Amino acid sequence: MSPMAISGSAPRSADGAAAVRDEATAGGPMLNSQTADAGDDWRLFRAGAFLASDPHGSDAPDEWGDLEEREDALGLEFGRPFLLRPDLSADINVLLYFASPRFRLLAPTSQLGYANNIRVFLSYLTSQGVEWREATEDHLLNYHYRRRQKPIKGQAVISGTAFARELAALTHFFVWQQESGAIQESPVKLRSYRRYDGTTGMTARLRPKDVRALDVKWLLPDTYRVWRQVGLGGYTRDGLPDRSWRGRNDGRNLAFADALWTSGLRRKEAGTLLLCELPAPRSDGTLSRGRVADAVAKGRARSFWISQAGLQAIDGYRESTRALSVLRAQAAGRYDQIRGRRIVRRVTASGQLRLEDEDGNITTESLDSLTAGDRQRLFIEGARGFEPAMLWLSESGMPLRFNTWKMVFHDANRRCEALGVGIRCYPHMLRHSFALR
Repeated sequence: MSPMAISGSAPRSADGAAAVRDEATAGGPMLNSQTADAGDDWRLFRAGAFLASDPHGSDAPDEWGDLEEREDALGLEFGRPFLLRPDLSADINVLLYFASPRFRLLAPTSQLGYANNIRVFLSYLTSQGVEWREATEDHLLNYHYRRRQKPIKGQAVISGTAFARELAALTHFFVWQQESGAIQESPVKLRSYRRYDGTTGMTARLRPKDVRALDVKWLLPDTYRVWRQVGLGGYTRDGLPDRSWRGRNDGRNLAFADALWTSGLRRKEAGTLLLCELPAPRSDGTLSRGRVADAVAKGRARSFWISQAGLQAIDGYRESTRALSVLRAQAAGRYDQIRGRRIVRRVTASGQLRLEDEDGNITTESLDSLTAGDRQRLFIEGARGFEPAMLWLSESGMPLRFNTWKMVFHDANRRCEALGVGIRCYPHMLRHSFALR
């Protein structure tokens, strides 16, 4: 369970704000400095049930007997990111921002990105002995210098595009804090600009001028096969098995890459697939048709097509790596520890799911309404017990967060570089490659 694992619905604005304020000022659900090392870094967590694959999760102390009541009082929705101070104490205004309707309207990936960008800046201020409410434009300018020109030892210079993303998050955070009365003046100064259609808008005065649109990049089939075998499959650049390879998830990783390569799905779309959403193979060997649900698609629900080779790779993963992960998790009782678990009892042809909660209550929900976080709590019952309804699992058998695939591809690129293979690949490149083949 995360240090502030918060369940339940979001609060109504006034009552919710009061609940957060009461919890924070009364000591709230927080850890003291004896529980964790207090440094300069603010801490990023997710609200909701603990999942072993959650990089922001942590075990809660046994003495927190009233944790669930405190969670409900705060009103942060399941999966919502939030920040705690370096000593793991709560900051009232920071929590109110993450519980706000304005933050809730951001896409889940944007929520996590904004939270991390805000965390980095608040950590920088703490390292300089500056309370974030007292931050000025000069502090932001010094931060810009450290990020773009002379980084702190051990850190790299970031691009204009990366800093523009950080600036967007900081603008969002400090404008909200100013409007809510927490600060008198924002360190992010704005300027007006004219859009292409003649209307005017506001943007950060410090916005970099070297922000570039991303180039569309793609791979030829032979190039993809080399990257796949070396980066994910544990082969050398000469095409021979690497005896030093210790990959334990290569079957899963190869299947995921092949799924993107043969379907054109986005990382989030493929990474949140449920077993029941996999299309059946066609006897004539042609492409099979599947459907991306509305809540995890970019824009709206749509159909996708995947080759038989892609489906065969997925089937191979299900019967080997995935099956072993499930057996280990069942033997360890990991699935019994999930709070908020829901069992899929039936899936209709129209995409309606009959779900049973921990109290035996039955509800019906559409596949289109299930977010990435919702899908991680879905389970099915098999011959040996419960298992996740999601396709992709961690080595421990827990549902894999779709953002994890960024690191998988990053590690594959590093391996290729170390072995002298000059190929880099990212999930979206496989989507472009599918479209251009």
